[in-house]
Amino acid sequence: NNNKKKKRQLYKGKRERQDLTRYLQSRGKAKDNIFQRNFIKIIIAFILPWHTVQMASISTLTHASLPASQGSLVTLRLRPAEAFGKEKAKQQQQQIKKNKKNKTTKNQKEKEKRKKKRKCSSLFFWQQSQRVSRKRDREA
Repeated sequence: NNNKKKKRQLYKGKRERQDLTRYLQSRGKAKDNIFQRNFIKIIIAFILPWHTVQMASISTLTHASLPASQGSLVTLRLRPAEAFGKEKAKQQQQQIKKNKKNKTTKNQKEKEKRKKKRKCSSLFFWQQSQRVSRKRDREA
């Protein structure tokens, strides 16, 4: 049964990957030749001012983004798959941070507990009483 489960998971992952490549291809962005096909447009994008860049980029470049003033500088955003990967990595980082935080608070709580226990121990009370009696002796 476990083996079946594993197989199913593997297949599922494979199918998702296939779907992704198919999706990229259907959008005219097959992984291998995306750059070759867009190379001329990228060069054009470097030369022309912003609004024409936008028009050139909408069809095949995912997005060329730059402030309106700079016609000479183009930063290409990531394709959907890569963006998704980045997003996932970010989420993982946040999760790790969160876990760390939780751990520290847990440790803190345990420390507090230990402190309380110490305060409740008979030794602690004995020490307190000694202090009080010494104080009384001083006053007398």
